Amino acid sequence: MGADVHTIGRQSLNTTSVETLAKDISKCLKVNVEYGVYDTFGFDWDGFPREPSFEYWVFGIINHPKAKKTLWLFDEFYAYHIVWEKYGKKAFILPYFANSKWEKFELKQSINSVQYELRDNDKCIDYGTFFNDVIHNWYNCVYNRWWGFCRTFTGENTWSGEWDEIYSSEMCKFRIEAKTFFNSIGGNEAFYFNDQGKSQYLTEIYYNWPTILKEVETNFKDTTLNVSDFMTQKQFLSKDEEYPLAYYDDFADLKTE
Repeated sequence: MGADVHTIGRQSLNTTSVETLAKDISKCLKVNVEYGVYDTFGFDWDGFPREPSFEYWVFGIINHPKAKKTLWLFDEFYAYHIVWEKYGKKAFILPYFANSKWEKFELKQSINSVQYELRDNDKCIDYGTFFNDVIHNWYNCVYNRWWGFCRTFTGENTWSGEWDEIYSSEMCKFRIEAKTFFNSIGGNEAFYFNDQGKSQYLTEIYYNWPTILKEVETNFKDTTLNVSDFMTQKQFLSKDEEYPLAYYDDFADLKTE
């Protein structure tokens, strides 16, 4: 498998519960949002192993008067939160968790965090994963492969390598869609990471936005490209240099209609 672009962006929607987030998403994206749980849990509410049903448990639906489609939002940590509320720290010694480092880790992650998946089930499209203050893997069909993304900044992905062509390239469309999406959910900045590169660890589990900023400043300060600055300076990167390990975008150069 090749490397993909993993987008992590800020968001400020209400993630208190799957219902409150469904309401915010419906309002911001002008879509209907059906919400609930996708039962993939291998344990019951008392921490014993069970066979998941792989069924959708629908809790409700939020309708929008201008909606043209319905998205599905489900709570990935639903069962973990139930067990934690019921048993607290004793949950770690329950049968399902006692002998599994991964499940203990998942339980620990869920204690002070939320994780909701947003999908278009009709078109089999993942729209991304909402955590407390960020969203991972915002869906965009324009750019998803990492090396093609990187080559645009060197001019290799333009027809003649001329700067003006970047404004008609996939990159321009990608960034306009990204700005529109993140602005709609209360965010104004994002990172683009290689999901198989040195920054991969930032894409695998939840880090809040301040922690991501700190990690990038500490570990990738000299290897991060500011996309807005790049667009303002109007100069391609050298094809002979190594590609940046991360890209930061606050969309500052994009004019708001």
